Amino acid sequence: LDPGVPAVEDYLITVFMDIVNRYDVDGLNLDYIRYPATNWGYNPVSVARFNAEYGRTGNPSSSDTTWQNWRRDQITNLVKRLYLEMKAVKPLVKLNADVWNSASTGNASYFQNWDNWMLNHWMDFAHTMSYTSTNSTFDSWCAAYVGNQHGRHVYPLVSVANSITGNVLPQIDSVRAYGFSGLGLYSYQSIVDKPGLQ
Repeated sequence: LDPGVPAVEDYLITVFMDIVNRYDVDGLNLDYIRYPATNWGYNPVSVARFNAEYGRTGNPSSSDTTWQNWRRDQITNLVKRLYLEMKAVKPLVKLNADVWNSASTGNASYFQNWDNWMLNHWMDFAHTMSYTSTNSTFDSWCAAYVGNQHGRHVYPLVSVANSITGNVLPQIDSVRAYGFSGLGLYSYQSIVDKPGLQ
């Protein structure tokens, strides 16, 4: 579903708000709230909207900065609209997203500008998909996440598919050392599949 299509945004908001309005939920978690890659988002409706806004014709190049920014804005608009509509109805319900492990990579490669969402308080917290078996990489991501909180919370996700003693426990220690309020473990099935850990 291309967020550059107004009917898609309206549909998704309707589904999300139906959940918020009808059920006693604590929050909504947005997964895959991004484009799969920079060459996605070429729905004819999206392209027509972009061309009308900028006086262009044809399909823009995937490397066109204006086109990239436009698609980035479509995702941000969806997140912002959901956050504002949700809080207007139930202020205590939390909105979060599973976001790319690096804010800059998420922004550049998937048009997921999650640092901006946090900065503008359009999300209550972020689950960073910090999946790596290299502890130094995980630690450097955590160091960056401290600056991505903007008065909200980042909860790094640790992949339990990695070595429990070699990666998972040291990465949990890293999260604690940086003072984050919590973390997440991904995914339970990985633990179930490990002999002796059931």
